[in-house]
Amino acid sequence: MAIKPEKAIRMLVEVVSKNGVMLLSAGPMPDGTIPTEQVEALHGIGAWLKKYGEAVYGTRPFVSFGEGPTRLTVDTSDEWNEYGAVKKGLDLLNFKDIRYTQKGRVIYCTQLGWNDQVTSILLTTFGDKAKKFKVQKVSMLGSSEKITWTRQADGLKINLPKKKPELGEMATVFKIEVE
Repeated sequence: MAIKPEKAIRMLVEVVSKNGVMLLSAGPMPDGTIPTEQVEALHGIGAWLKKYGEAVYGTRPFVSFGEGPTRLTVDTSDEWNEYGAVKKGLDLLNFKDIRYTQKGRVIYCTQLGWNDQVTSILLTTFGDKAKKFKVQKVSMLGSSEKITWTRQADGLKINLPKKKPELGEMATVFKIEVE
């Protein structure tokens, strides 16, 4: 069974935010063909990376890997766990979870999904571990809408665009330029 593109993207962003790497593969059938559902999944992952890959490629971990309610735990039932990499909870990553990466003076804040009912997010990392960073500009990759934001004692409040960016159900990316 092929992994759904949104799950793979969320896992990829999770891993990259912690300075890890992720291997994607497609398993051919005995006749050498790759199953349609795997091809479709790889196309979905590729489409997201083409649009938002700057938040992944060439980035480094930020002062915090992220924030949100989802907690990953070691999966003791998995025989690969001797390597310490297999986690329970990857299926639970959602729009309430934020992951960070950084490239120079740009911090990428990836929200792992989209919820039409939410109008803003509060990045508490900017009220704690990242409070020394002076935010100059916030934009959202894939959106032409102006993103408004305010710096507060408890973090950086970002108002979401009215329209979901393309492929936003997988994950959305804020580009935060700092001084």
